[in-house]
Amino acid sequence: MVKQIILLTIVTLVFVNGCSKNEPKPEEPNDTTSTAQIPAATSSPRYAAELYCYIGEIGSGASAHMIISDPNKETVPNLKINSKSLRCGYPGQVSNISWKFVKHEDNTDIYSFERIFPVGVDEQSTTTKLVEYKGEQTIVFQDEFHVVVLDIPK
Repeated sequence: MVKQIILLTIVTLVFVNGCSKNEPKPEEPNDTTSTAQIPAATSSPRYAAELYCYIGEIGSGASAHMIISDPNKETVPNLKINSKSLRCGYPGQVSNISWKFVKHEDNTDIYSFERIFPVGVDEQSTTTKLVEYKGEQTIVFQDEFHVVVLDIPK
């Protein structure tokens, strides 16, 4: 009788808790940054904008880029902007750039940008900056490794 009670208890515990290993779930990509603390935009961008992350100097052959605003759909018809971050750089010198449109005011699109550098290294830093964009080339961040620029989509 005791064996039956023990067996019944074990079966019940397996049924309730499941029989798989209790491993932690893989970490979901975290798209929340300090830029998420800025209130939702009350307007929309007026200027088409492409974010470039050049390795070295502006115009260097090595870069990553992404259209972040195309209000009139002139550059890329049916463009849907889903991503809010861009990574660029060589191992040990990778920047993660994230952004959020804040507002359009006085003929200017205002964005909040955040740069984490170097990504994946113990001693990384985070820099946040509000940037005013008027439809012309604007430097967002610049150092010896990268130049991050907002510009008209090409």
